[in-house]
Amino acid sequence: MSRQPHPLERPPHPNSTVEQEASSVNVSLVGRARPLITYILMGVNIGIFTLAFLLNAQEIAVRWGGIYAPDIVDANQYYRLISAMFIHGGLAHLFFNMLSLYFIGRNVEQLYGGSSFLVIYLVGGLIGSAVSFAFGNFDRISVGSSGAVFAIFAARLAFFYRYRKRLSNYGREQVQSDIFLLLINLFVGFSSSNIDNWGHLGGLMGGATLSWVLMPIIMITHVQATPTPRFTVEYQQPTQNRLPATVGGLLLMMLIVLYRLA
Repeated sequence: MSRQPHPLERPPHPNSTVEQEASSVNVSLVGRARPLITYILMGVNIGIFTLAFLLNAQEIAVRWGGIYAPDIVDANQYYRLISAMFIHGGLAHLFFNMLSLYFIGRNVEQLYGGSSFLVIYLVGGLIGSAVSFAFGNFDRISVGSSGAVFAIFAARLAFFYRYRKRLSNYGREQVQSDIFLLLINLFVGFSSSNIDNWGHLGGLMGGATLSWVLMPIIMITHVQATPTPRFTVEYQQPTQNRLPATVGGLLLMMLIVLYRLA
């Protein structure tokens, strides 16, 4: 049985014009708010790397802040699941993660809202850390924000998949493009022994799960596919779901950790 559409998911009025629709709702598809949370997260990651570099403590930061299963199991250093998300092994590692965060994070923050975006990034990243700890190489140190980046990537893919029909050809093309990029990233990851693929998969799983709980309900009041894709939408942010999503995500993370400890 097909799901009944939400009352806000009404189609464009058949007799409305572009000008009428644009004047009735003033929020674009990607939103107008500045993605401040994305910029703050980038600043934190870059700041930690810069500080470690200036103090000549990069190796120390990786050694004591990365996911290292023996120390987590034997010394109960569970803080590593969090600290590893903000530590990078080198400049290239930091650059590519921040580049992905800049392009994907801004979009996801504007689509989901700042608070929901932060939940997806942090909790999804923690789930990635937990999966890396539970299934990754026991004797290897893992660092980086890749798990959190994969989490927000999954959130963007989930959004456009959810609204692919309402967003016409643009929605379907966006889904295809994101799936293609995802497959490339996974292929590159599994082609290299130096990449923590379990962390990527865990972040992807966490982001996909959280995004369905935090998915914004939108009303599309105008769709113009040509000559340039334009959409006018109105958001109803699911603020009531953020606490359950956070608690549920943290419980999932704890279950994965307990699985490794059992």
